[in-house]
Amino acid sequence: MNVTPRSPRPRPAPAPLPALAVVLALACARSAPAPTPPPPPRAPEVAAAPKPAAPRADLALVYTSDLRGRISAHEISRPLPPGVGLTPLAHKESTAGLARRATIVDRARLDAAALVQVDAGDFLPLPTDAPRDPVAPTVADQGKWLDLVVAGYRRLGVDAVTLGERELAQPGLDPARLAAKLKAAHVPVVLANLVDRGGAPAFAADVLIDAGAAKVGVVGVSEVDQATIVTLAKAGYALTNATDAAQRSARSLRARGATIVVALVHAAAGRARAAEIVAPLAEVDVAVVAVGHDGAGAPPPASPARPVVVAAGGDASVGRLDLRLATGAPQILSNTVATLDKTMHEQLGVGLLARVATIPLTDSDKMIAEAKRTKTRLRSTDLYEIWDYGSTKACGYCHPKAVAQWMTTDHAHAFATLVKAKHDHDPKCLGCHTLGFVQQGGTRDMVMARSQFADVGCEGCHGPSALHVRSIDKKIGTVRAVDPIVCLGCHTPDQNIGAFDPVAAVKELLGPDHGAPGNHGAR
Repeated sequence: MNVTPRSPRPRPAPAPLPALAVVLALACARSAPAPTPPPPPRAPEVAAAPKPAAPRADLALVYTSDLRGRISAHEISRPLPPGVGLTPLAHKESTAGLARRATIVDRARLDAAALVQVDAGDFLPLPTDAPRDPVAPTVADQGKWLDLVVAGYRRLGVDAVTLGERELAQPGLDPARLAAKLKAAHVPVVLANLVDRGGAPAFAADVLIDAGAAKVGVVGVSEVDQATIVTLAKAGYALTNATDAAQRSARSLRARGATIVVALVHAAAGRARAAEIVAPLAEVDVAVVAVGHDGAGAPPPASPARPVVVAAGGDASVGRLDLRLATGAPQILSNTVATLDKTMHEQLGVGLLARVATIPLTDSDKMIAEAKRTKTRLRSTDLYEIWDYGSTKACGYCHPKAVAQWMTTDHAHAFATLVKAKHDHDPKCLGCHTLGFVQQGGTRDMVMARSQFADVGCEGCHGPSALHVRSIDKKIGTVRAVDPIVCLGCHTPDQNIGAFDPVAAVKELLGPDHGAPGNHGAR
């Protein structure tokens, strides 16, 4: 039994009925307001002095550690009567998850002149993890779980990671295989103190990143537990002194033009030991240390003037350090660790990875054909859906000029690009080339996504419109002003060719009847 009522299966809508036109006309009609007397005169007010704008950061450094493979959001359970369940796309509250981290990343991308993302290790899951992430309910799904985590980091555009025990002792993946897997996924690894039997480095010691006007050098080092040391030795690898290795790389990065040097430090003994490793490193500006090996509630290490030691870990928090890169040492504008609570929006693109992997998809054409062939009766809960999305066609009933302008943009042909590339049946692609696919209040039916919600229509930017369409109060149900962060939900680093500028992209979508300056674009 489902708590959400069901309606007959939607099909392509016929021509609008006269009754519908009457209802819409009545909903939009407004009687002329009665004249009101002028308000009494008021004493002149002194305008408050405007607050000075906060300086824009030259660089936002987003830092994390200890994800441990937990990419899905944590659903907040709600009391339900016995025997009552929720439909797969019912509205549910949740916290944490990689899609919420992506929102922090996107906001930093918009706020600062440049962005660099780093991770201090232990981001992969282990077969022994319990509880497991919903994307991999059994040990047999371990390979799929690894792939989704790596794909998530690629979609986020993570610039550098170092490795902890979970990576270096990953069953079935020795350092050489792990290096190949991460390289194929375009997830850069820096680990300066891991060498093979011949003394050759197993991974790149560091990386130099062009970040706007800055060149950011990132070096990684790791100290692991004894069990991982034994595992590495059996595979022919050993860890050298972390401080010495980091010092060599930091000096090399400076010589190669780094304006700021960041050290990623993973220490099995905890953050206090990580701070000891970096304390002698005069060339390092910021040290990002892993937090997973500290006990619950352990205080962070005292941060010296340089390097600045920062830490954020798990799947429910993300750190962000905003910097001004003046002459000499970088100036810290702010350092915050954000909690990924239920009020934070989940980014569409990263969220699709987990949602497609966990939400049971349907194909109503195949279901109907199979029911006819086997002469069985379909359950209404499998076939029917309730949508919060009204479709672009519904928007056009009241906003024909705005929809006509939209028809001239690339968004109106987003689904055609999938058809041309022969990816129109790939659920991983449908989410950003249709409306509401596997989103709350959307559809999980592959047929409906392609036939009723094709292309990136009005609701892709302005939000679901069913409530707006059926309401007398037209100020509810959608948003008029669109935050550019919405664009970054689908224009992710793994899908873009070159840098994506959301401000410039929005301008390309506007026109005389669709949000252009000086025109409301209402009709």
